[in-house]
Amino acid sequence: MTIAGYPAAAVADAMRHFERCYPREGCGAIVRMPDGGMEFRPIRNVAPRPDSFELDPIEQLELWAAQDLGELEVVAIAHSHCDAPAALSERDREGALLWPGGPPAAGRVGWLVVAIRGGEGRLKLSEIRAFQWREGELVCVDVASRSFGAADR
Repeated sequence: MTIAGYPAAAVADAMRHFERCYPREGCGAIVRMPDGGMEFRPIRNVAPRPDSFELDPIEQLELWAAQDLGELEVVAIAHSHCDAPAALSERDREGALLWPGGPPAAGRVGWLVVAIRGGEGRLKLSEIRAFQWREGELVCVDVASRSFGAADR
């Protein structure tokens, strides 16, 4: 499944990572490699609460350092919402800014939010939303909905 131009393989890798993290939110980044290909890079969630995410500061620093060295380009921050919609929460919107009302914290990279629902003995990835920056706001630019789990891949 592709969404907002992110390749199916990168999206599938992100979804598998988010399934493994459930019932905690999972997080990571979609990066473009020098050859133009894109891949998902998982990043450890260090948030104290299971219903939020905070990128591990060391792993995040390593990611941005790799970008500064020209080894990759961060194109999207991705995370899951467990048993909740794939919409940006107020906390997500606040965390996307350097300071309240300020510029984007991670440049103008996109965001992916994946809704994962538990139940019936297996997880279901029910929706993915892609967000891009438009006039200082993160706005939804693509939505993919489908109920499926690991057994369906």
